[in-house]
Amino acid sequence: MKKYIASFALIFALAVYVSVQDKHPVQDSAHTEWNAPRWYGFVRWPDGAATWAVLLTLLAIAEQTAIANKTLVATLRPHLIVRKIAICRGTEIPTAGKQDAHPWKFEYEIANIGQGAASKIQYGFSAHRLDEPLPPKIGQRYSDTLSSPLQPGESKELSIPIDEQLVSILRLVGSDGLRNGYQNTDKIWFFGTACYSDGNGIKRNLSVCRRYDNKTEFFTPDNNSDREYSD
Repeated sequence: MKKYIASFALIFALAVYVSVQDKHPVQDSAHTEWNAPRWYGFVRWPDGAATWAVLLTLLAIAEQTAIANKTLVATLRPHLIVRKIAICRGTEIPTAGKQDAHPWKFEYEIANIGQGAASKIQYGFSAHRLDEPLPPKIGQRYSDTLSSPLQPGESKELSIPIDEQLVSILRLVGSDGLRNGYQNTDKIWFFGTACYSDGNGIKRNLSVCRRYDNKTEFFTPDNNSDREYSD
């Protein structure tokens, strides 16, 4: 805004200057017609100066509107979360040499619970039975991209195949064994990261780290803020 005020003050000063020159033209003789420089017409009052005043006012309004829109978009920002993580059991008795009719997988959902659209969504999640503790931080690795933005209130159902070793264990222990954490099934982790952009093009990040709770059959968040966070 200050630059427009300064510009208007400059135009006003030039208009005053030209007005003075128009009243006291420099003449070689009393019969010589004075030809003013062409640029005088751009700032001469009222036409020239008024035109500049209107133009500067419109530019200032446009800039303030853009700032207001940007502030509004920042306030009504998107907010992605990962929810409804579940172990989906597949074919219990496999047939040798054939793929399972019902694949074993981890199902989950990416949802936008914010007030703005989330675009350019990239993500990479995995789930494993881990005998060793997870590292302090989970690296940002994006293996997939959503084809379209998520509007406020929208969600996308996704899934990850369960690796063959874990499938064999889950078949062996059955549903009851899973509820009791047999064969270290109490060490199943779901983790990964996602990134997305808001309406201002600001990149935001999401990190998820959940451990399977055999009693409740839910994946519960890890209490480490380096592994479970959202910008």
